Amino acid sequence: LEAYQIVGNSYQDRLLVTATSSTTAALFSFSISRYPPVSISDLTISAVFPVNESFNVNPESGYSSVSSHQFAVLSDGKPSTFYYRPTVEAESAKDGLLQSLKSLILSYRALPETVRSAPSAFDWLDYYRPRDTSLAIDRCVAEGSQPPQTRDAKFREELERRRPEYIVHEPYRVYAATWNVNGQTSDDIELPEWLATTDQPPDIYAVGFQEIEWTTEKILMNETKIDRTWVDKVMNGLHKGAVYTEIASVRLVGMMLTVAVKSSIYSRVRDCLTAAVGTGTLKWGNKGGVGVSFQLNEARFCFVNTHLAAHTQEVERRNDDHDEIIRRMWFSNGFRMRSIDEHHHIFWIGDLNYRLDGPEMTQEFVNSKDRDYNQLYQYDQLYVEKRRGRIFRDYKEGKILFPPTYKYNPGTDEWDSSEKSRAPAWCDRILWKGQWIELLRYDSVMQLRKSDHKPVYSHFIVQVQKKIKKSLRKLAKKC
Repeated sequence: LEAYQIVGNSYQDRLLVTATSSTTAALFSFSISRYPPVSISDLTISAVFPVNESFNVNPESGYSSVSSHQFAVLSDGKPSTFYYRPTVEAESAKDGLLQSLKSLILSYRALPETVRSAPSAFDWLDYYRPRDTSLAIDRCVAEGSQPPQTRDAKFREELERRRPEYIVHEPYRVYAATWNVNGQTSDDIELPEWLATTDQPPDIYAVGFQEIEWTTEKILMNETKIDRTWVDKVMNGLHKGAVYTEIASVRLVGMMLTVAVKSSIYSRVRDCLTAAVGTGTLKWGNKGGVGVSFQLNEARFCFVNTHLAAHTQEVERRNDDHDEIIRRMWFSNGFRMRSIDEHHHIFWIGDLNYRLDGPEMTQEFVNSKDRDYNQLYQYDQLYVEKRRGRIFRDYKEGKILFPPTYKYNPGTDEWDSSEKSRAPAWCDRILWKGQWIELLRYDSVMQLRKSDHKPVYSHFIVQVQKKIKKSLRKLAKKC
């Protein structure tokens, strides 16, 4: 089974294989230094689990795509968790492996006590345990039973262990922005007031829209054609202190996400992929999410733009939309797939549609707080659901210091004056997940009045891992 483990903040590929010798068996976990592996030199034993009295396997489940595709190997009282891809092939391979392991467990338990308790029952594994791997490999090379390329695997393993000696962090400015445009066109609108608010030009922009060209026809067709008029408005609205290159745009009906980087760093970007998930009725794209994934230097970035279920009472539907997007959004290059969680730096933006909820929640009640928004957190559905661990676990959000972003009379800064007189809410949000991310600003833009929503933006400093080639070459000579 091709699987992976989460070690700290990194995702490490594993190959799981069962092996038998005489009457006993074991599960081997190999680390993969090159993916896909093409020779034995690309594999290094990372763990050996003897199928004995303490061995068992335990499939697990959870809310997210990652946690719902995992199982734990229990050995000597210690669990080791492995994850697998949500594909038919991986599911079948996982089922086959677990069935094989269960059969090996039953076979072991059926052995006579004298055989199971024999000190030499698992002696054959001593040759393969990780602590002896270097000796075993050297012996194999000396005897000619393994090719000299096996040393490459040892070399790569040593480089991985000593990463701090040749990896540094470089600061990059990231600008994330979201706006529900309420079906309005891009005519007669300019975006610098929203996208060019910083003194220094950002290095990376991620700009998300909801409800662009919001028609029944587009919903039924699950429209994915990029609206270049909005993309052009975005590119023209970016900071004038730098030249930018669009690296990806992705659309699903009314949701669209454009990611651009400074042209000066464009050559450092690779493996740029997009994905889209519809969560509306019949999986239509009137609700759901679109995403962009890419690698910059040694770090993987993911930007997700979502539009979740509407209406105050639909909290659980919004939660389910959140779960489904995490479960179904996978970035694929045709060979391998990557989930949202398999990135170092994740930014989740959009009209999340969580409302201020309470019997006294009215426009007058919100106004009475005189911009002391701390008093409203207890009514914010996103805050409540996140705090109880139901959604956005391990994500962070900046302190909200701006007025609720919905619902306004279009063309004004006045709350909804229609017959429904909807209570204000912070529908439009920006959250992030990952290490080395510092929020500099989280704000809305009141002066853009074309929609019934106000646009929101965040400015971050992200420390991105980078290889120092000179240090790497120096270390390589030592190894």
